[in-house]
Amino acid sequence: MDIVGVFLPGWAVVPLALAAAALAWLAVSPWRPPRFLGPVLASVGFLQASLTAVLAASPGMTVGIGAPLTVIAFLAILICSFAQAIKIGPRAD
Repeated sequence: MDIVGVFLPGWAVVPLALAAAALAWLAVSPWRPPRFLGPVLASVGFLQASLTAVLAASPGMTVGIGAPLTVIAFLAILICSFAQAIKIGPRAD
């Protein structure tokens, strides 16, 4: 399968569908995520975006406007998610 010039093997659809089903199930289930799950996921995204920008800036590569904007967006998400996790306080389970 070729999507916008990116080759996706046929078997990749199965894990993507399972991930979408799991997220949909979690959205309607009574499960409450841990308080710092958002900040942890935002940290991982920020690190990935930062490393991608660093790798793209290596010799022979070019950096478009998307790389720094993605890093800035993940930094904003990271700050907001930590602020929200700290403001919520301890869980009353």
